[in-house]
Amino acid sequence: MPYIRTMNSQNIFEEMKLFLGAALLVTSLLFFFFFRSARATLISVITVVIGVIWAFGFIGLFHFQITVLTAIIPPLVIVIGIPNCIF
Repeated sequence: MPYIRTMNSQNIFEEMKLFLGAALLVTSLLFFFFFRSARATLISVITVVIGVIWAFGFIGLFHFQITVLTAIIPPLVIVIGIPNCIF
């Protein structure tokens, strides 16, 4: 049982990095293609990355374990946050 938990947590950590990078790349590319402004894209990406860092900080501050559900939070912040930055 401990082996299964260890492998599960390693898989979650690796997939979280993958989804975080993919969400950031895809949404920033779509944002750039729609508005054709590197400056607006860069400002939005920096703002959202700071929000993701804060989300991870609060998860660590409150001593929550990174599970499947908490691993979804950063990609959601990216996907929802980048389009909302323009408004």
